[in-house]
Amino acid sequence: MYAGAVAAGAVAAQRGAALMRPLLKSMSLHCRAAVSPRRIPCCLCMWGMAGLDRFMGDTTITKVDSTHSPRGPLGQTYLATGVGVGMRLWRDRPPGEAKPQAARDYETVGYVISGRAELHSEGQMVLLEPGDCWVVPRHARHTYKILEPFTAIEATHPPAEIHDRDHPAGQ
Repeated sequence: MYAGAVAAGAVAAQRGAALMRPLLKSMSLHCRAAVSPRRIPCCLCMWGMAGLDRFMGDTTITKVDSTHSPRGPLGQTYLATGVGVGMRLWRDRPPGEAKPQAARDYETVGYVISGRAELHSEGQMVLLEPGDCWVVPRHARHTYKILEPFTAIEATHPPAEIHDRDHPAGQ
């Protein structure tokens, strides 16, 4: 359903851009001509640059050597972090009792590389084994009980390591 809404939004944006294109071309300050050190583009030209031209944003590729990545307070290794998503590694986490449940101010998706663990959340329990993926929604109270040495990769949105989000929400 979500993918259909995104596709419908993209079609609507394309139709809107097609309707605006002749108007922008007829203006004396066409959006491409308006951008210069001495001229300030009008509102329609600014809309044209964002709506008609594909917005590129930052196109810089970042490579992270995980051998030098920082460690988090819970034993995680922070890997690559972008504006909207962060990736971390839990490597060879030892078995043990589950910690108290906590809610976090980010959504988490994960993938098990090796080992087994139980994920407890909001009265549910799922067994995580190699090849399994999981999602913990933002603000869902949850905990993990590691059953065997556990290695997994997680991505968080927004990035967990920014703004001290690895501490439980509301604390």
